[in-house]
Amino acid sequence: MTLHVTTITQNHIITVSDRLISTSKGFKELDKDRFKHLILTTPGAKVVVTFAGFAGIADSSKNIKESTLDKITNILGVTSSEGKHQILAHLSDLKMNIESYIRGLKTFRISNRSLKLVIAIWGFLDTVEHGSLQYCCFIDNCLDESFKWLPEARDNFYMRHKFFLREEIKRDCIIHFLGNELLASRQRSFIRLLKIEVV
Repeated sequence: MTLHVTTITQNHIITVSDRLISTSKGFKELDKDRFKHLILTTPGAKVVVTFAGFAGIADSSKNIKESTLDKITNILGVTSSEGKHQILAHLSDLKMNIESYIRGLKTFRISNRSLKLVIAIWGFLDTVEHGSLQYCCFIDNCLDESFKWLPEARDNFYMRHKFFLREEIKRDCIIHFLGNELLASRQRSFIRLLKIEVV
């Protein structure tokens, strides 16, 4: 049920999300002090890390015992403590460890359909040639080449990067939906509103 909406302009990246998560015991609303994203700042980068898909292991009362966001936070914390401060080192470690984490959940007899997970990273990276550029990265086990959701999770995760040159954005904005494709397809009027407000 997750739906993230990210708007990229020449100077800003804005991302918002709903507050419903998918767990091993079905859907659950996030606690009031919880979010589906975290901020990661490194030398040369400032990004928002979000996710869609499997959100964690729940007990019989649907209370989260181990959340995907906590797992992502812990992985990035370990990466920092090991002295890997550059963004690509963080993301490489994140891919490797989240892949291992999801693979380990199969021992709980959770179906491949339920273990679909996309981690999206949006933000600004410093580049030598173009200065600070808007950037996104997807780490996933369930998107095809067109970024459509597959019926079941793959065994391995892919990591894909994209930089947005200023010329691509021009005076308009780029709007990206991540999550429930049916909900996203109903947002044409919302896209028009965002473009009017942002430009």
